[in-house]
Amino acid sequence: MTSQSPSDPVRFYRLGQAMPAPKAPHVALVPGQAAPLVALKLPDGIKGRARDRIARLQLSDMLGQNGSDLVMRPFLSSGVKQNWHRLCLTDRAALEDWRAAVANAGPQCQALLPDYLSLPAAAKIWSLSVEDGMLLARLGLQDGFSAEPALAEVLLARALVETPPKAVYAITPIPEAVSALIETKNIPVLRDPTDLAALDLGPLQVLAQGEMSLDLARDPEDTEAQIRRQLRPWIAPALLFVLAALLWAIGTGLQTRQLAATTAKINADTAAAVQRQFLGNEPVLDVRAQVARVVAARLATTTDGSESDSKRTALPMLRQASGLLERSEATVHSLLYQNGTGLSVELDLESFAALDSLILDFRAAPLRVLIEEASAKEGSGITALLLIRDVTQEGQR
Repeated sequence: MTSQSPSDPVRFYRLGQAMPAPKAPHVALVPGQAAPLVALKLPDGIKGRARDRIARLQLSDMLGQNGSDLVMRPFLSSGVKQNWHRLCLTDRAALEDWRAAVANAGPQCQALLPDYLSLPAAAKIWSLSVEDGMLLARLGLQDGFSAEPALAEVLLARALVETPPKAVYAITPIPEAVSALIETKNIPVLRDPTDLAALDLGPLQVLAQGEMSLDLARDPEDTEAQIRRQLRPWIAPALLFVLAALLWAIGTGLQTRQLAATTAKINADTAAAVQRQFLGNEPVLDVRAQVARVVAARLATTTDGSESDSKRTALPMLRQASGLLERSEATVHSLLYQNGTGLSVELDLESFAALDSLILDFRAAPLRVLIEEASAKEGSGITALLLIRDVTQEGQR
């Protein structure tokens, strides 16, 4: 497949229509509902196979089972490159049929794309069009979908809460329910793209935001093959589970209850661990302050010579570590000091980038830090086990 210049007029051809494919250069379109974009919560800064691995874990949790019947392609829209957050999912059998349908066109078929990527796009603008009874939507630069009007109304309602646009460009007349939904947010619905200039928005462009990188006719070994080697066979209905998961996620009330339950469990587990290891019957009020006080008190009760040396090393180090942990966004689960080993800290952080920042702060203290364990948590965030030693203690080891 050859590339398409954004400045050239684009000719689109929808697979399955009665007329034959044009002999001139064109972009073939497949039904967007059969090639949806799925948003993932991936940490910035993680690239290559590590990013694929995290994406695989999140998709496995979302789908509930594995298989080989789906093809997954990162959507490298303009500006995201390696920090992609969306995957395009297609059924493998359907993809093979699409590729066979465009094979005879040769180089005249410049790409094979989901139909919603044919809509013009610009930052902070939504483009909507109704074609063959389906509503096609392009939501800014990095998102889009095709769905029946009733489902599209639900998806647009969710998007209006998460990432509302500055304006909506209606390429064709859109359902009244969708128009009313948008207007309740005081967002203008425009029929003429030149009206966007008055709002200091645009310009709208076709295939100018990295859409061609999602050419489904290609089989890039550097992306798809890596993910495919790591995933085991999936069953054909997995795509239905993806759509069901998207609809389930729309339930704001259910999401709120789940978040509250997860937060309560984390708080309860933390309080139980602190009370068991440090406080006994004393109520948990401030984990960091209470743990630091108990550890300092235990060190202060040591009377033999070797433990006194340990205390002189441990107390300054504990003060430094406690200060750095308090200023960070870490959630501390346990601290344990052992003579000759150092201070062991078990904690949770938002991302690997936050862990790197905390390590740099420790080393500037200066403290020696070893990462004993570090792994991604289910859902979001990471958990880590750190071993902290004073510079002088490290030299004596």
